Amino acid sequence: MKRAWVVVALALASVTPAVASAQDAGVMAEDESTNLVIPLADGGTVTLNAQESAEVRRVRALDASLQYRTGEVAIGDNLATLRLGPEFRYLDPAQTERVLVEWGNPPGQASLGMVFPAEGSPFENDAWGVVITHASDGHVADDDADDVNYDEVLTSLREDAVRDSEARVAQHLRPYSLVGWAERPHYDRGTHILYWAKDVDFHGPHHTLNYSMRFLGRTGVLEMNAVAPLPALPAMRVQMEALRRQVSFREGSRYADFVPSTDRLATYGIGALVAGKVLAKVGFFKLLVGILIAGKKLVLGAFVALAAGVRSLFGRKSPHDPSAGDPPPSDPSPPAV
Repeated sequence: MKRAWVVVALALASVTPAVASAQDAGVMAEDESTNLVIPLADGGTVTLNAQESAEVRRVRALDASLQYRTGEVAIGDNLATLRLGPEFRYLDPAQTERVLVEWGNPPGQASLGMVFPAEGSPFENDAWGVVITHASDGHVADDDADDVNYDEVLTSLREDAVRDSEARVAQHLRPYSLVGWAERPHYDRGTHILYWAKDVDFHGPHHTLNYSMRFLGRTGVLEMNAVAPLPALPAMRVQMEALRRQVSFREGSRYADFVPSTDRLATYGIGALVAGKVLAKVGFFKLLVGILIAGKKLVLGAFVALAAGVRSLFGRKSPHDPSAGDPPPSDPSPPAV
């Protein structure tokens, strides 16, 4: 099966699902009954077998079926609004589920949708996305924001990572370890937004970045979690800051709208948010993000080793920030199965 993953991933990265014409897509054979022949940058080709061709067509069809939204997007039940600029696009919760499952996550993970770069495909090897969720545990007081010892928080997170990794191994998934902060947690009292990023090692040639933003609101916390290759950190800072400016709570849901006499107060503060101790559904973001990082390579993991031979990624502009310079290398580790 190793060749199947390599060739399927290579094919997925070299054709454009949204283009109807086989010639425009760079595919030399488009008949459903024939095997796909994929052109390489060096002028050569690679021929897929019937199973591989069917898998490529399936993922291409899924990619082409995704219906993105742009501009103003309502999030949750009168909770928040995204006012997306031309650099971003949004998928609703149902379609987000399809993408996350294709990336290797278990089904049934509730979200409020996902934001992607305007260019590229979520099935490219260097793709990244931001999953949106909401924890409605009550208003989070920020009194402890200046008192949190993030070194102690990191120690606790590493201990949790050991247990989570052991659980992954039991599910026949690749283990991981938490290396440390890629960006130390910091809280902006003016906007009531908490930021941090983790350096995660899935024991491949390149580490993975988990970048998190928490928007404190009246009744809970709007959560945004991005996953990308670790070398993309400078670009992700730019992208996440741009996205931050395009998110706002609706009137009545803002942090300042909290009514102490009637609204519920959360039983935790800023430190617990970063530590992840407040997640009643630990399976979602303490485990899903880990699976998302490595599970995303379920189809595309073997592609990177052959990336030099691929003409283009889905025939589209690469989704990373041009201001960051050369594209960051992706994790060429084998599929996490």
